[in-house]
Amino acid sequence: MATTLRGQGANFAQARDIRRVRMPASLGAPTSIFYLGGTMAASIRNLAAIGLTSASPVGSPVLAANYMTFTANSAFLDTLLAETAAGTWWAIARAKSANVNANADKPVLLGNLGTSPGQSVTGNFGLDLTTNGVPSGQSAPHANLDLLTFSNTASSGTPVPSAAQHAQIDVPDIQAWRLAVGVRNPGVEARLYDKTLGATAAFSLVGKTTTPNTSRSFLIGSDYSGTRLGQCDVAAVGSFPTPFSLEQTDTLAAFLRAALGARGLGGF
Repeated sequence: MATTLRGQGANFAQARDIRRVRMPASLGAPTSIFYLGGTMAASIRNLAAIGLTSASPVGSPVLAANYMTFTANSAFLDTLLAETAAGTWWAIARAKSANVNANADKPVLLGNLGTSPGQSVTGNFGLDLTTNGVPSGQSAPHANLDLLTFSNTASSGTPVPSAAQHAQIDVPDIQAWRLAVGVRNPGVEARLYDKTLGATAAFSLVGKTTTPNTSRSFLIGSDYSGTRLGQCDVAAVGSFPTPFSLEQTDTLAAFLRAALGARGLGGF
């Protein structure tokens, strides 16, 4: 039976292969929704509302039927959307390689991380997949889903940068499709969810200030570091302007499984 995608102002009439999947009103209005694959014209459309600016392809990302393959820092999409202090960002993705220990092989799902300008004194947010090589006594690399963000400690002058903070979740296979959700709630916490695995990790933002880096838009499949060069497949990406609760991430996961199932992609 066809499923229909409707609600909260989303321009789902443009979403190819999706018929009748309803976005629950409890999620609020999205900032972005990108369903990737098929054609470039369809992939770059921001389906969150009618008339939004499309993403811009950089280099030559590779199209498949229901996903795109990106190479960090050479072939990706620029969403042209600025970072916000609070919000929820999600991606359905998988790494191309099982061992991405080195930056040269490390993929980035989405974000605006980089080494300049002012990485350590601005918010910066990113989701990526990492491995730490093959631990002693194991036969496979130790894999992580990773959320990274910078925040500032208060000071009377220039903000004092904190160390980069990571929330990481051990995952059994970074080459399998998974739904990653990153939530930043300024002054409270940054939290990572692996909705495929049913796991979560977080770190505190209490006493810290999150200052969005509005000079760098969010990228899909890359960051601004110039050093991470790995590949990943991404089926869909989106964002909301509010930090989600656990219950909202459960609702989001159910919605996305129905929506992406209508495009022939599952298992996440």
